Order: sequence, then C-alpha cells, then structure tokens
Amino acid sequence: MPALSAKKSGPPAKAATPAPAAKVGGFKRPVAPVAKPKPKRVNGSKYGSIVSAPPRDPLAPYGAMRIRLESANVHQSPVYEDRETQHYVFSVVSSNDVPEGMVFKVILFKTNPGKRDTRYMTMALVGLDPASPEDNDAFNEFNKDGGLYASTLGDIEAGGNWIEANGGNQTLIGRMVDVIATQGNPCVGKDGQPTGDHYRNFAWSPIPEEEQEVPLPEAPEEYWVD
Repeated sequence: MPALSAKKSGPPAKAATPAPAAKVGGFKRPVAPVAKPKPKRVNGSKYGSIVSAPPRDPLAPYGAMRIRLESANVHQSPVYEDRETQHYVFSVVSSNDVPEGMVFKVILFKTNPGKRDTRYMTMALVGLDPASPEDNDAFNEFNKDGGLYASTLGDIEAGGNWIEANGGNQTLIGRMVDVIATQGNPCVGKDGQPTGDHYRNFAWSPIPEEEQEVPLPEAPEEYWVD
C-alpha cells in the first residue's frame, strides 16, 4: 500500500463544482433538490383554511313511524355521468320508536329494490296501498308515463306537465305516509369491505286522506276523465 504524501504548498485550490449526480455502487444517485422557502402567511393562522362541512341528514332510523316528505331531488354522481340516485328527505310526524321531528334521508338507487321502493312509496303518498292488486292497477293507469315520479323529484323535462298542473310546484311535497324501516343487507365500501352500516328495508302504507295536511296533486289535463 503506497504511503500517503503530504500536501504541496501553494495557493488554495478552488472549490470544485458539485457533480449533478454521483454513482454509488454502480447506480446513479440523484442530487437532492434544494428546498424552497415556505411562503410567509400574511393574514390568519395556519388553521384559517379549515372549514366545517354542512351537516348531512342521517339515513332512516329503524322503527314504525308516520313521516312527511319535506324535499326530493336527483343527485348526479360526480364520477359517473350515468349514475343517479334519488334523495328524499322526510321528517318524523309521530312514532313510538323514533323522536318526533327527526329529519332523515332515504336514498334510492336505480336498482330493482330502489325502483320498487320508489313505486311503493309514491303509491302510499297518493293514498294507494302497495299490497293491493287493484291499487297497483289503478296506479299504473294514473302514472302511466312516470310523470308523477319525475314531478316529485323536480324533473321538469320528464314531469313538467304535472309540475305545470300544480302551479309550478313539485308534487307530493308535504304529503305523509306510514312506514316501517328495518335492517337490510350490510353496506359495502369501495374497498369491498362492510362499512358497518346497513341498507334499509321499507314497508310503506297510505294514511287516510282526511289526515293529510296537503291535498292530492292535480293531474295534468290529459288525465282528465269526462
């Protein structure tokens, strides 16, 4: 092994320019980027950007209750253009199982169970019994074009004739119905795992018309019978 030689005297050597990268063990190692200084906050604290989300209505509680339809709309998925859900907001009028005045949301998908609940709920809201074959036949004639569904959700394109016949208002808002909500299948998240919540099973029933606070909607002129 050669002996180490002493440094020669002379002017100090210039600092060498660092190489853009160094090889370590045969692999190229990138030079660490220089950290940029963080911009100084002019006003407010570091917590100033924290904003609370608006409260969400809970899903339907379990139990038997009389409920009032407060609002309804169609929710468009921000990810899938062809995926819509129907959102119905109800308030509890009376119940032995649920606090009166509680507000909750019923979300119905365009699946067979969701379509069934849309039909049975709407039938009960107009005073028809979903369990009656005769009432089902009457509803088929009464809602042959699906306009009553659309007008309840505020869909002018599909239910505009019903909305126009009712002074520009959504139909069935303010109508009441009896319902029993029970626990259904587990809800599954995007990862395929149960979320801990469950879907709801609903049994819808009409109430006597004299107990309603809002009258039945006016049918469009093409439904009139002489």
